Amino acid sequence: MIGCYSDGKDAPSLFYFDAEQKTAKAVLAEINPSYVIHHDKHFYVLAEHKGGLLVTLNEKFEVISRIQTLGDDPCQASVDKSGQFISVTNYSSASILVVKLSDHIPTTVHSFITHEGSSINPDRQASPHPHSSTFSEDNKAFFVADLGTDIVYWYDFTPEKMTWVKEKSLKI
Repeated sequence: MIGCYSDGKDAPSLFYFDAEQKTAKAVLAEINPSYVIHHDKHFYVLAEHKGGLLVTLNEKFEVISRIQTLGDDPCQASVDKSGQFISVTNYSSASILVVKLSDHIPTTVHSFITHEGSSINPDRQASPHPHSSTFSEDNKAFFVADLGTDIVYWYDFTPEKMTWVKEKSLKI
């Protein structure tokens, strides 16, 4: 699966490449995907724009869910090790959304975090810009790399809540 920017609702922006058949199939138009991940026969696609969008596709490339990311310009997503949660990193609005998955469909907001601060380069780092987020291998921690603050944030993660652990976060 690969995404590209298109010029409107009629132009394809998401393609599936079949390596065996050496073919490409347009599977979605209307959005400009900034990030695509595959998890357990499902695809999660981020639409990079103001008021971002998370689109879920099934194995037949049918849209089964669309939710707002609660932030602008989502740039990265990850699914936890249990397959029960998905995170979305919103670059421009400095926010991270973690949503519970039910049968692969995003349903309930687990956590919504907004970073604050800046770093040493006033041209590029006047405000936070989280760029990626991921769950630890044991699913007990959640990490967010923020380019605007030069911090890798550490959050303790449980299925019930997420808590920032300032003393374990790393200033880079």
